[in-house]
Amino acid sequence: MSIDKPQKTFPDIGSLADYMNAARERGDEELRAQYNPMYERSQFHGYGWGTHIPLLASVIATARPGPVLEIGVGRCSSPMLVEMCRAMGRSLVGLDSSKEWAAEIEEIGYPTMAALADWALVDAWVRRDEWSVIFIDHGPAEARLPVLKACRGYAEFIVCHDAHNPGYLIGFDDYLDTFRFRSDYTLMAAQTSVVSDVRAYAGAR
Repeated sequence: MSIDKPQKTFPDIGSLADYMNAARERGDEELRAQYNPMYERSQFHGYGWGTHIPLLASVIATARPGPVLEIGVGRCSSPMLVEMCRAMGRSLVGLDSSKEWAAEIEEIGYPTMAALADWALVDAWVRRDEWSVIFIDHGPAEARLPVLKACRGYAEFIVCHDAHNPGYLIGFDDYLDTFRFRSDYTLMAAQTSVVSDVRAYAGAR
């Protein structure tokens, strides 16, 4: 296996791991680091990190025309949102509390990204537009409920990952029940929910 020049793509994650190991063995940490973001993104379904993808994709596909706001960007949702919004002509804004994490995700071609020093600043971003969909999947845990409350009334649909996690998100599940419409995707753990005060999600079970 030759690693004299960086490879653009790989047939599978095992091949990618082989190239990373070969780069490490020859002491080329710069090349290994170059491959690492692709390696990390390729494992996004591990540990329940990507269980929101089926519901989130369906909501984006069926919601009214309009922009999408992602609160808490990541290796799972962000690549899908970038490609879906580009294909559908939707604008996309991503918010995160970590400048380093936001910078890494921005590299996939994210159109608009901002790092917030404090999640209390999310109000100003939420009020900038009439959102079609808002996706909530940020940390820390104590910031989830206040952000959800700040988003209410500013989107047709709000999609929430880790929706039923009482040990992590105190009071979050109970507050989701106060919306007029709620649908839960329970086929994978962690659970994802979509709520709305406007209309029911078209794929509700």
